[in-house]
Amino acid sequence: GSSYVSPPWVVTALQGLQDAAGPAIEVEPFLTDAPSAQQLDRIASADAVIVVAGLSSKDEGEGQVTVGDRLRLELPEAQEELILSVVAANPRTAVVLEGGSAIVVERWIERVPAVLIAWYPGMEGGHAIAAGLFGYVNPAGRLPLTFVRAASDLPSFDVEHDEIEYGPLHGYRLADHAGLEPRFPFGFGLSYTRFAYRALAMESSTLRADGQLQATVEIANVGTRDGDEVVQLYVGCARSRVARPVRELKAFARVHVAAGETARVEFDVPMSDLRYWDEDAKAWLLEETDYVVEAGPSSRELPLRAELKVRLG
Repeated sequence: GSSYVSPPWVVTALQGLQDAAGPAIEVEPFLTDAPSAQQLDRIASADAVIVVAGLSSKDEGEGQVTVGDRLRLELPEAQEELILSVVAANPRTAVVLEGGSAIVVERWIERVPAVLIAWYPGMEGGHAIAAGLFGYVNPAGRLPLTFVRAASDLPSFDVEHDEIEYGPLHGYRLADHAGLEPRFPFGFGLSYTRFAYRALAMESSTLRADGQLQATVEIANVGTRDGDEVVQLYVGCARSRVARPVRELKAFARVHVAAGETARVEFDVPMSDLRYWDEDAKAWLLEETDYVVEAGPSSRELPLRAELKVRLG
């Protein structure tokens, strides 16, 4: 299949950490899901501990004959037990998760001070993981999906049926509509600095059907390190005549901001992006009504807000 490749080399997380540490830092591997009492004693005395956990093609196999969709969203139980035993021995523990989809982390997430989502990082993944953990790069990735607290927060899943009909709401749209509190919302991500959202301004608060939503956002790096932020712009229809999502992502931009500096981010959203599909008319329609424009670092952290009126006449 298209995903089956044989790279000329592979840098594991362990090798990447060893290469980044160099001779000055001892990296002692424990390649086990069940460390012994002696190993836990060694773990307890370490300056820091990194647990690499996650999934593989044996867990999520793209519908292969022997391995298909996941039947549970948590890590394998042995990996959860490993994380809990390690962090109990040493609270200075970071978890690196590898996988291709959302993972339910409720059993252990409150105990662990740091988590790095590496996805499936590829043949040079070990070096990328180490660069992030050692701070050689300032992480700027943002979640392209929602990490729920339980599988019951998602539409029902039945591996036995050949066909299932779902509703129109998924991901953050479903979470917003149902009032669910995700563990990590769509668009979420941290870095080694902090950003403050200062101002949201629109060229005009009243637009015609052929117009364009032009908005600017001021973002300040109030931390001590240079970094990238992914500024996200959401629009919701405040008074729709049909059921619509609370808000939808309409634009985003990744911007580099030096420590202590402020950047101005510009967005241009055509009015056609605010349309909805009308089942009766079998067409995309733009409503003449009031909209809410929001900006922030994730779908659940939107400190900036403005009102927009759309007039068709």
